[in-house]
Amino acid sequence: MKPRTLILVLFLAACEAPDPVDVPKHAPTYVTDRNNLVLGDATAPGQFEVIYRAGDSASHLWCAAGEYGGRALGLQVTRRIYVVKPLSRSVRRPNNKSVVFTVLPKEEHLGFERPPNDYSMTVTRIGESQTIGAARHLCQQLPRRFPWLWLFD
Repeated sequence: MKPRTLILVLFLAACEAPDPVDVPKHAPTYVTDRNNLVLGDATAPGQFEVIYRAGDSASHLWCAAGEYGGRALGLQVTRRIYVVKPLSRSVRRPNNKSVVFTVLPKEEHLGFERPPNDYSMTVTRIGESQTIGAARHLCQQLPRRFPWLWLFD
C-alpha cells in the first residue's frame, strides 16, 4: 500500500460518525439567539420550558425549542420535539406564559394526528411535533430582535 493511500485510510477511519448523543440528565438554562429564555427541567429528562415573550408567535417558540435541542442538549437535527404542555401559564415563572416541550415523549404524546388539510404550526395542542432541524430552520425566517427589548418584558 502506498504511503498516501495509507494516510487517507487512517484519516477516514478517524472520521467515522460519532455515537448518538444521549439527552443530558441535567438540562441547562439557556438564552436563545432571539433572547427567549429556556428552562431545563431537572426532574424530567429531555423536558424543557420555553418562556413566551410579548409578540412571540408559534414560530418563535418552535425556533427556541429547536435551538435548545440542537445547541444546549447537543441532539441531532432528526430528533423530534413534542409539545407536552401547550401555551399557558408558566410552570416555573407564574407571571409569564410558556410552552413545555420534550425530546423524550411518553405514550400520550405519540398518538397525535394532525387533522386532514391542517398545515398550521401551533403550540396549542399536546403531541404537536417537529424535528429539531425543521424548528431551527424557522429561526432563519424570523426577523432579528433588538437585544435591549428584554427591558420591556
